[in-house]
Amino acid sequence: MQLFLHRANSLQRVTQLALGGQHVVFTSELDVAAELASGQLVFIPVRDRGAEPQEIAVAVDATKPIGPIVKLVSERLIAALEDCLAAARAQPSAP
Repeated sequence: MQLFLHRANSLQRVTQLALGGQHVVFTSELDVAAELASGQLVFIPVRDRGAEPQEIAVAVDATKPIGPIVKLVSERLIAALEDCLAAARAQPSAP
């Protein structure tokens, strides 16, 4: 069996490689959440004691106070991400 390394900066390309069944891809759970929720892919976390967890942040102008719209967007983003991950994780895990 020959092993090949492919590098891609396109999320769609990485997802298509995984869906093709001939490749293993390294990506985040959120990147393939729809495919996880539909059962097309299975996510196997890679654990490393030194690895930092992935973060998502809202960036705003540092010269202005954080207004209510930023708080609202942050709250909605958190809720949407929690729902997305819950749906993705509802699928059976890998054997």
